[in-house]
Amino acid sequence: MSICVIIILVCYATLIGLITWGWFRLDIFKTPDNTFKTRVSIIVAARNEELNIENLLSDLNSLDYPAELVEVILVDDHSEDATLRIANEFAVKHHFSFTILELRDSQISGKKAALHHAVQLSKGELILTTDADCRLKPGWLKAMVGYYETYNPSMILGPVKFEKGNSLFVSMQELEFMSLIVTTAGSVKAGFPIMANGANLAYQRKAYEVCGGLSEKIQYASGDDVFMLSAIKKEFGSSSIHFLKSQDALVMTMPEKDPGSFIQQRLRWVSKSRGYKDVQLQFVSILVYLTNLSLVLSLILACFRLIPFEMAAFFYISKLVIDIPVMAGISCFFKRGFLMMYFPVLEIINALYTVVIGLIGNLKSFNWKGRRYFPGN
Repeated sequence: MSICVIIILVCYATLIGLITWGWFRLDIFKTPDNTFKTRVSIIVAARNEELNIENLLSDLNSLDYPAELVEVILVDDHSEDATLRIANEFAVKHHFSFTILELRDSQISGKKAALHHAVQLSKGELILTTDADCRLKPGWLKAMVGYYETYNPSMILGPVKFEKGNSLFVSMQELEFMSLIVTTAGSVKAGFPIMANGANLAYQRKAYEVCGGLSEKIQYASGDDVFMLSAIKKEFGSSSIHFLKSQDALVMTMPEKDPGSFIQQRLRWVSKSRGYKDVQLQFVSILVYLTNLSLVLSLILACFRLIPFEMAAFFYISKLVIDIPVMAGISCFFKRGFLMMYFPVLEIINALYTVVIGLIGNLKSFNWKGRRYFPGN
């Protein structure tokens, strides 16, 4: 086997070993039973979310936290459906007080613009974000604020889980998404935070202001979470970013319904990579891509008998052995351990689509929320 491939495999094993160590070193946080004092602003950016917005507002209205310390801000990003009407009707019907902001200027659009606009008008000491298609537990806010008041980090990354599905396609998405969450968590504890998810995120207002917020990367359709993490890490250091390992803090989100929408989502995620300036994130992204590329190429070459089948099998089994412990850990935490039966197949599928999407994501345009974006936007 090529010495380059061996080096890639060793580097990958080291990376995943650190993430695995980080995940299992994280203690499960128990929400304190005390008097909360932190004023918080929960910000939701929404565009064309008429099917989901009422569920989220219902969850926000049911949060177990002193109402006088919470403000909820819903920012409408030029919705073309009934999102605004449903939100207003919910407020009246359930006597739920929250602020609705609209991005009226046609030149100002996108999730980062919506969030930045809302943060500037918010009053909370702690800013929390989630997405309009998410579901929250009543104890979510207490868990997030309880952790903040206990450890006072600049940024808190919370766990996100897909809603359960009945199809193999959704199960595969669940596993793949869990790999992203455990990478987020493990890398934080290992001292090199590289990922975040805006569906469950909190940061100090003062940290946002010192870092300049999201204004610098506002042209990208995605990445509000990772860009914010990188800015805080650069300004305050890796130790200022924590992952909250707690079932109470768990946020549920929806998987993509079909392969087409899944590919569009991944293209959107990849498109922001041009804006990455974090050396650690760049290194990890390249290493993971090269590892998956090596696996795909070895399997293809073995099929054409250009290399021994045993060589491809060795690489595949090695990667499987490296990945299984941390994936078993996160799947058990999410109480979805049975999904691990699909993991051997996912290893190959994930490698293949990672290679393809990683290549075309910086070349091909994509659709999101009724808008068309081009690479670098």
